[in-house]
Formats: sequence, structure tokens, C-alpha cells
Amino acid sequence: MKTSRFPALSLLSAFFIGLGWAFIVIGILALAFCAISLFSSSAATDFGAVLTTAATFGLVSLALVLTGLLTVTGGESIRVFLAIEANTRAWTAVVRPTE
Repeated sequence: MKTSRFPALSLLSAFFIGLGWAFIVIGILALAFCAISLFSSSAATDFGAVLTTAATFGLVSLALVLTGLLTVTGGESIRVFLAIEANTRAWTAVVRPTE
């Protein structure tokens, strides 16, 4: 949106989308690290502790991914509302109500 009437909302939308994607990427990388550490340390003497730690960090990384998805959804919904407002303004500029 080049000529938005609401630059603060446009900036907030871009911030939410960028932050959400950062959460998603960090969560996926942490989940991959947990999976790799779980499979690489299968010969450890205390496998229960490794499994508990990997499960805990796996749940935290899944929470990061879900938080990122919700944050991206919030940013995109702001962007949709701004597009609806712009389309409504363009429509009312073309079609004038008759009296």
C-alpha cells in the first residue's frame, strides 16, 4: 500500500508479520535441534533425562511456531482491513449516491 491513510497501522502490520515469521523460523530451528539431539544421543546412559529435555524444548518450540502463526495472522488481518478501507474509498469516489 503506497498511499495509505494509516501509516502507523501499515507499519504495525509489517512489524507483526516480520516478528511472526521470525518466531516461526526460530521455532522450527529449535524443533529440528531437539530432534537431532534426541537421535544423536540415543546411546547415552541416562536416556530418560535426554528424552525429558528434548520433549520440553520441543513443546516450547511448538509454542513459538504457534505464536508466530497467530502473530502473522494478526498482521495480515490488519493488512486486509486496510485494503478493504482503500477499496471502499475508491468505490465511493467512483459511485456517488443520488439524492
